[in-house]
Parts: sequence; structure tokens; C-alpha cells
Amino acid sequence: MLAALKDMASQHGDDPGSGGIIAWYLSVWILGLGIGALATRLYWKSIPAGDYSFGGLVFFFFAAGVFVIASGVAVALAGFLGRSRGVAGRGVIAAVMLLVLCVGLFLPMHKDAEGARARSSAAELAWFEDNLARLQAQMQTTPHAPAGSVPPQLELRREGEAIHVTNRSNESLRVNLMFVLPHGRQWERCWAGVSDEGCTPGAGGCAYQLAKDGTKVAAKGIVGIDNQPVLAAGRAAVFTHACGPRFRDAAMEFRLFNPQDGTARFQSDSAFVPDHPWLQ
Repeated sequence: MLAALKDMASQHGDDPGSGGIIAWYLSVWILGLGIGALATRLYWKSIPAGDYSFGGLVFFFFAAGVFVIASGVAVALAGFLGRSRGVAGRGVIAAVMLLVLCVGLFLPMHKDAEGARARSSAAELAWFEDNLARLQAQMQTTPHAPAGSVPPQLELRREGEAIHVTNRSNESLRVNLMFVLPHGRQWERCWAGVSDEGCTPGAGGCAYQLAKDGTKVAAKGIVGIDNQPVLAAGRAAVFTHACGPRFRDAAMEFRLFNPQDGTARFQSDSAFVPDHPWLQ
């Protein structure tokens, strides 16, 4: 690029070894690109939005022409104005060009970006409110209690990071257990799960592989975590987590479901607040 700028300076009778001259021609090229982008932006704003028919695709080709023509005119005009002026005069022209680009291109783009963020935030808030209303309606027909309250169907015992959970009900339950911290109107969650190490091959989320005779055998070297294990009536499981120190005193959130039809048997109140969209 430096070689191209020096060639341009030589073609116009300027000293290609002067840093000020090179800076001038660089600013001319930047002006050309900026004016081309500005003209293309104004062009896009003047055409129908979302037209992707054949006729609409023609606008894409016109946009390239608009950019090339506007850039060429800007470069030619700046070169003409600066041809007979010294370093100071060209510096003034460069400053005016920068002001034109700031007012005509960069400031409107910043304003558009701010408007887009505001519209996105408003849309996310509306989506959150809709989800919240739907979950709160479900709450009216679901047994629930505040986060941290152990469901009556379960017996729970903690030993360090291990959480021993026993299903004391007379039916199988799919158990979701997580730690929650309040975050504005929402809850930050960290899941706990049951390791499949040493479990019965093929049971729940237990990793397995097929033997030659088709039977399931434990998968060697593979240990997974089942976040939604199914506990039969009277059965127990040990949940573990890697939530870190921040969740040391966090409340536990429970979600219990019938594994056959997905009917909710119990949910903590925090479960009726949506995760998505995440409000900052």
C-alpha cells in the first residue's frame, strides 16, 4: 500500500519521500472509502427492506456501483482541492473530510447500533414476561415450595459435596437438582448430577457398550453425569456437583417429574422463573 501511495504522489508531481505527502494521499483514500460506505448506506436505506426476489437482488449489484462511483468522486474531488495547496491547506481539507465522515457515517451508525440494542432489549424483556406469565400459570396447578425446601417425596442427606437423595414416594421420579443464586428477577443455576461410575449398564444415563452377544456392559474409561436421573420408589442416588465456592451457601432447587408422561410432581418456586432470555 505504501508503494501505491508513493506512486500516486509521483504521478501528481509531489515528493514521494515526504511523510506529510504520504499522509495526505492516505487520508484521501480513507475519505474515498468512507464516502463510498456513506453513499452505500444511504442507498440501502432508500430501497425496500427484505426484498429477496430477482428484482430485489438487483439492488445488490447497484450497491457495488454506488460505492465505486461515490468513492471515485470523493477521491477526485479531494485530489483536485488539495492539488495547489501546501501542507497546511491539505491538513485543513483532511480535517474537514474527517468531520464529514464522523457526522455523516460514524455517528449515525453508532445511533443505529444503540437503537438496535434498545429494540433487542425490549424484545427480550417482552419474551421474558411472556415466559414468566406462562410458568406462573403452571405454578398454580403444580405442588411447589420456596427454593431450599426439600420435596415431601424425597429424603435428603448432605456429606460435603455429596448429596444423598432417596425417593420415599410410591412411584418412580425423574429428579432434577440444582443450586440457585438470585440474579435480579432471575436465578443463576448450577446443576448437580449422578455419576454413572459403577452403575448398572444401561440404567438411566449409565454409559455402556454392547458385547458380542448383544448384552450391555459398562463402558470402560467413560464416566458421565446424568442430570436427570430416574429414581424408582424407595431407591437412592448420590448427587455431586462442581459448582464452586460461590454456590456453597446457595439454595437447592428441585424439579420432580413422572418419567412416563412428564407430569410435574413438585417444583421449587425458582423453577417457575425462565432462564431465557437472560436479563442483564
